[in-house]
Parts: sequence; structure tokens; C-alpha cells
Amino acid sequence: MFRASFFVLAFSGMTVQSYEPPRLRGGSVEPVQIMTVAAGAVMLDLTVSERGDITNTRVVNDVAPFTDLTRNSISSWQFEPATDNRVRTDSRVVVIGLYRPPVMLFPRPQFPDPPPPDDDDAIPFPTEVAVPPYPPNRIGSATVLVEVDVDERGTVTAATVLSPETGFDEPATSTAQQWRFRPAQESGRAVRSRVYMIMSFREPQG
Repeated sequence: MFRASFFVLAFSGMTVQSYEPPRLRGGSVEPVQIMTVAAGAVMLDLTVSERGDITNTRVVNDVAPFTDLTRNSISSWQFEPATDNRVRTDSRVVVIGLYRPPVMLFPRPQFPDPPPPDDDDAIPFPTEVAVPPYPPNRIGSATVLVEVDVDERGTVTAATVLSPETGFDEPATSTAQQWRFRPAQESGRAVRSRVYMIMSFREPQG
């Protein structure tokens, strides 16, 4: 069961129709307890073993102090491992943590341009980013964990909340559906992927 208070994103490429990407099965995310009015969009590229453990973490988009917060959150995560033709296999998962500042309006965070694929393979990479609004009829802070499905064109086809229900679920899922990606690539061809996003809502001050 997932319960938490903040926003991050993760995804993995699907190689063939018989390929099932990893699925998050356990873990938590840390609430934002840092005194800053900054916003941040962190992106991590995780290697997940055939046992479902995270064996390596590569920082793709580094925004202090949110990168360390994201690393601490995903350190306890466990996955159902990817399978190819029903055989467990190593895989990669991208996690994106999107952190709102404690204000109503703020500039949209930027990601670097997508790098060229490595050896004709590539993780999904954001090309259009939306930020969740703070709901005008809510108070307090919360974190929402969203599982996002991305098709071969880089379009989000589904967004499902995995964390406990909050008053921030609807803005989190509607925002996730506005994102666009350069699709994951496997052997030089676009493939479907699964993304996990963690969205942090901090109550506006003043």
C-alpha cells in the first residue's frame, strides 16, 4: 500500500509485446520538509535487477536540494521485475519528482534536451511538461504518486494514483495526462513505457 505527501515520476521501456515493464510494489516517498520557495523537477534513471531491486541510480536532471530528497525516497522502493517472454530480466525505470513551491503561481520547470539514444536504446524523455495547480478549495500539503502509461508516440494514455487518496489526486492525474515524451526506444524503434510520477503540493504561504 502506498501513502505519502509529494510528487515524482518513473518509467521503463517495453521491448516487445511479450515484455512487461517493472511495476512498483512497495515503498514510500518523503514529505517536503525543507525551507525553500524554489520549485524543482528531478529526473532519475534507475536500473532494476531481475529480483526487483534498484542496483544503480543515474541523475538525469539535478536540482538541489530536491535531488537528495528524491534519492532518499526511492531508496526503499521495490519492484515487480520486468519480464520478457515470462522470464525475469534487468530493466531501467525513470523517476521524475516534481516539487511545487509554497506559492500559487510559478514558472514551469525545465528539463534538458533529450540526449541521443545509447546504442539505439533510450528511456522515455519529457518534451512537454505541465505543473499541477494548487487546488483553490484545499489547505495543507500532500504528495501524490501516479503511475503513467506512455504509448509509442510519447502520449500519456493512462494515469493512476497509487498513493492514499487525498484532495490533490485529480490535479495530479490531470497534470500527468498533459505531459508528452520522446518515446522509449528499443533497438532503434519506439516502444511503449510505464512512468511513475511523484508530485509535491506545498501549501501556499501568504
